[in-house]
Amino acid sequence: MEKATNNNAFSLLYIFRIIRKYLLYIGGVVILACVLAFVFTLPFFFPPEYKASTIIYPNSAERSDLDNLFHKEPDQYVYGSAKEAEKLVNLADSRVLKFEVIDSLDLWSVYDIEKDDPAAFPKHYVLQTFDSYVSVGRVSGDGVEIVAYDIDPQRAADIVNLMVYKINEHNRDMLNRNKGTIIGLYKEGESRLEKKLTMLEDSVRQVRRKYNIF
Repeated sequence: MEKATNNNAFSLLYIFRIIRKYLLYIGGVVILACVLAFVFTLPFFFPPEYKASTIIYPNSAERSDLDNLFHKEPDQYVYGSAKEAEKLVNLADSRVLKFEVIDSLDLWSVYDIEKDDPAAFPKHYVLQTFDSYVSVGRVSGDGVEIVAYDIDPQRAADIVNLMVYKINEHNRDMLNRNKGTIIGLYKEGESRLEKKLTMLEDSVRQVRRKYNIF
């Protein structure tokens, strides 16, 4: 045990001597690294990125129930569940919505991607760049968080606000299409009932004529 202790002491002393011998070199490397880190973090080399974010919560699915679907002001105003939150995330992740945001804010030029050069696969690269700066994910309480980074703080905020607007617009369009489908089903049912009623009326007339019932 004593021999092991002596070996450790000798090793630590040897390392200390090496550090003291090359102290100037080590100090120079540390100072140079600090200077380079300071220089390359200047805005001239790497402009700072600003973050914009917001959290949205879906409406309850009960707002789409038949009892509330055609009311101007639905009776239910509670927040939706995880299922509705996941639907908003899927809407935000759609290519159609992303390209609407990219085209509206002209992010093609911001990302320095030539839109009209099909040989360079511009749609692939613009979506890849967009996804590296913009993210949409679930948060606690069945909310959906939208985060955008950009060297322009106003543009980062514009991306987030436009994402929220587009998500709401697409969600509303889906609801309106569902309303149209339901109205179509009601009209088809009404048409079938009218045809059936006409057939019954004709049958009644024939019976009345046959048996002289008036």
